[in-house]
Amino acid sequence: MEDKIQTRRQSRMGRLRGAFAAEPMVVLHSSREAVVYGCKRILLYSLPQIRLSLGKRELVIFGSSLFCSSFSGGAVTVEGEIEGVRYEPNDAERKCL
Repeated sequence: MEDKIQTRRQSRMGRLRGAFAAEPMVVLHSSREAVVYGCKRILLYSLPQIRLSLGKRELVIFGSSLFCSSFSGGAVTVEGEIEGVRYEPNDAERKCL
């Protein structure tokens, strides 16, 4: 019985991981850290603003003293004093509008 329950749990966790992997995700840890999953590339890197490509959209993080402490496997960790986060269409979509 325990094996059956464990198998069901593992199956659910696998489906959850798959759902999160399909779409970009942002996790904020207070106003000091943001972890962005599904990042394709860093488009702009400056102290007051970091702009990330997420495929069809861009994510803009505003604040002060911002820096990327890691970028690996599509996950970016941004640290500093985060004041705001905004999604925008990417440049290719903006040109079509």
